[in-house]
Amino acid sequence: MALNVKTATVACAVLCGACFRAPVPMTQIDYQVNPPAKCLVVLMPGAGSNAGDFEKEGFVKKLQDSGLSIDVISANATIGYYFKETMLARLHDDVVSPALQKGYQKKWIMGMSMGGFGSLFYAMHHPQDFDGVFAMAPWLGDRSLAREIRDAGGLKKWQAPAAEPTNGDNYQRQLWRWLQEVSNDPTKGPDLYAGWGREDSLAPFDELLGDSLPEGHVSLTDGAHEWEPWNLLVERFVKEGPLAKDCQAEATHAAR
Repeated sequence: MALNVKTATVACAVLCGACFRAPVPMTQIDYQVNPPAKCLVVLMPGAGSNAGDFEKEGFVKKLQDSGLSIDVISANATIGYYFKETMLARLHDDVVSPALQKGYQKKWIMGMSMGGFGSLFYAMHHPQDFDGVFAMAPWLGDRSLAREIRDAGGLKKWQAPAAEPTNGDNYQRQLWRWLQEVSNDPTKGPDLYAGWGREDSLAPFDELLGDSLPEGHVSLTDGAHEWEPWNLLVERFVKEGPLAKDCQAEATHAAR
């Protein structure tokens, strides 16, 4: 599953040769909030970011300040893994599978831009691993495909292809097929939540997903494709979303 060529070219212009690095194993940064944790949150970075940027940009602090009983894992799922088509395997084998051995009550994966796409794409292939996905300003594919879905009257009316293994040619359509399937029957996958800034360049595409999600599963804020609105979105999500209900710290932990 390689990224779209035009998107890849732009990304490589920014990241130069480093964008193709995909070390084995995939590394991660761990953060604990009120251990022992009830819940797990795995973070997926955007195309120009890495695992350390979540702390650098204040995203991790929003999770820590929530007071929830969560372990946070920032996965270093950088763009090279997508180019080499190893993101799914490395994320599963090196990051997610070992974490799941700890027996968390609830597990969530979230990310922005490419990381939002990666969170959804992983959930499509491993729907049993996570209870929920929070995709912020996710990249969801080419303009032509988004136009096709919009012209069909939205995701629910779009004629999706038959399910088949994903590859570099069909991964976008297969993701939208799965999003349609889960929006029609939520038992087919984890709970899907999405959010983006109103001025985000990806907003017109993300609205196609948002329009198909249940009421209360879409969060909007002011801002473009940048960290400030993403920080606002996650701050709201941990206060008002499912994590606030499912991952409350025990009184003895919260008082520390």
